[in-house]
Amino acid sequence: MKRSPDLITPDALSGCIVTRALGRTHFAFGSVTTTMELASRLAKAGAPHGSIVTAEQQTAGRGRRGRKWISEPGLGIWCSVLLRTQECAGPAAPALGLIAACSVVAAARMNGVLCAGVKWPNDVCALEHNAGAHCGESPVRWPSAWVLSARKIAGILVETSKELSGCFVVGIGVNVHHSRSDFPSEFASSASSVDLCAGRDVARPALLADVLCCFEMRLGWSEAMVRSEWHRESLTIGRRVKVSGPDGSFIGQAEAIEADGALKVSGPSGTVTVTGGETTVRCVSD
Repeated sequence: MKRSPDLITPDALSGCIVTRALGRTHFAFGSVTTTMELASRLAKAGAPHGSIVTAEQQTAGRGRRGRKWISEPGLGIWCSVLLRTQECAGPAAPALGLIAACSVVAAARMNGVLCAGVKWPNDVCALEHNAGAHCGESPVRWPSAWVLSARKIAGILVETSKELSGCFVVGIGVNVHHSRSDFPSEFASSASSVDLCAGRDVARPALLADVLCCFEMRLGWSEAMVRSEWHRESLTIGRRVKVSGPDGSFIGQAEAIEADGALKVSGPSGTVTVTGGETTVRCVSD
């Protein structure tokens, strides 16, 4: 049966949003290059804290390290959130990405995605419906086989610039209505969607409203509360990982996430602090 369109319009979102600031100013578009680009322009023009930009389609969507993000019409949530640091705690950009990722995990669980977690630094991954016998447990308790089979359903990108002093733009991309055939062949084994993981259709406006609510709440948390959730929801901490960067790669144990979002990994030459940029971290078999 054909699904009814669930467009993310200001009217649709206002019917379910409960935030104080995030999403209260909503710029909605049909097709754009990227919502990040538009949000940056609006920030320079004076758009208020909490403004969001959404689009039904992005023609040049991107993720970390400039990777292409497939943003087809009607399938996902393609949203950028404008944060002004004078209105919130203003954490460092890497930490802000982890906060946003944890917010997506929480919202996904509220909508039936019971096995979800954060893959450092900014990916939300989940098990597809009925793939885990103990859905709902914290990812730190998952067996390694579950972690290795979790598929990406969302990604976060945080940007700032000298022109946007005191301002962050947080891009949130969530695969919602994708079926297996909607993914290009190169992502077929690594990507999934909220619907596939929940086992049912999830309304995009309601899901976005939940993401914004969870995000706004976490922006007011203490550092200790934030770090506790990072570790509880991490698919990476406590796991054997392969760290790859410009200077080579090594196998180690992911130990902790620091206050600035950096990852501590114990390797053959001691403990290494891993940041984003050109470095990748992936879990490997025990």
